[in-house]
Amino acid sequence: MAILTIDDVAMPKPKKYSIQKADADSKSTSRSETYVLHRNVVKQGIYRIDVTYSATWSELKTITDAIAPSSFVCKFLDATLGVLQTSRTMYAGNRSCIMVQLLDEADYEESQWELTVALIDTCAT
Repeated sequence: MAILTIDDVAMPKPKKYSIQKADADSKSTSRSETYVLHRNVVKQGIYRIDVTYSATWSELKTITDAIAPSSFVCKFLDATLGVLQTSRTMYAGNRSCIMVQLLDEADYEESQWELTVALIDTCAT
């Protein structure tokens, strides 16, 4: 089973995989003069997955096609809870793609790439 699927398309095995969970505070969250935090949490458990792939051209195409829409449904391994999350609507943040190896200039499909992308929770439930 793939540790990450996007709209039911299994993504290739990642080289690196990092999960972050954050909370969103309201604008009224602040510290007092004695530095006591007065916190108003609006949303908890906002996910961000940073994933890096070492990919062939065809694998790269699978990934970039999957993250192209403005949002998509991800199923992913959540090590913070030890479970497979389902139905998290996410979008692709910054993407970085580096050519690692070009074996034949006449056939770029034989090249090896490293793609890093941030998948960010839209907070839609």
